[in-house]
Amino acid sequence: MASFFSGCLITNPVEFEQEEASPPFILDVSRSDNPIGSILEVNLDGNPRPSRIQIDVQVRDENLFQVLDARSRLVSFADPEPEYGAMVEIPEQGALLRDHTVFVEAGDLKQGECHVLELVVSGSFLEGNDRELFDVVSVPGDLARASWTIWEVSGLPFDDDTGAAAAQKLVKTCPTRDAVTVKGVEEPAP
Repeated sequence: MASFFSGCLITNPVEFEQEEASPPFILDVSRSDNPIGSILEVNLDGNPRPSRIQIDVQVRDENLFQVLDARSRLVSFADPEPEYGAMVEIPEQGALLRDHTVFVEAGDLKQGECHVLELVVSGSFLEGNDRELFDVVSVPGDLARASWTIWEVSGLPFDDDTGAAAAQKLVKTCPTRDAVTVKGVEEPAP
């Protein structure tokens, strides 16, 4: 007794839709002294005098073998779109979470003023060091962003009767989103 099997022979290659790359995310390390979005008080007249601030984060990226780059800059009211330092490579590690450290040199802080540290991470930054390219990527959505407010408080009398006035003066030096222009276009206040 003969048995016949029917089947289908595919002669054309099967095309699969390629999954979209997911963007990276910046996360706090467990028990962080400086969680994302926090206000850091720095006293340049303190003892010991800090030489720099260290902020540790983790970057989560589902593209395990993609090299990522990090850019950071210190924004102030006087300079809302400053130059940024050298791009720092976050090498592929074959793991979902990657460690990254950002340093702020104490000498870059203006005494008695407020600053915002901005950190951006991507695998597709446009090349160049122009100020306006800080957070511009070639792949839409391939960008993670985090920030911290840094108050330099040396010489500010927070403990006496003039403390409230000193605090208000410090807060007024904080850069705000409505003071920032993006590619020459003023952003509306929220």
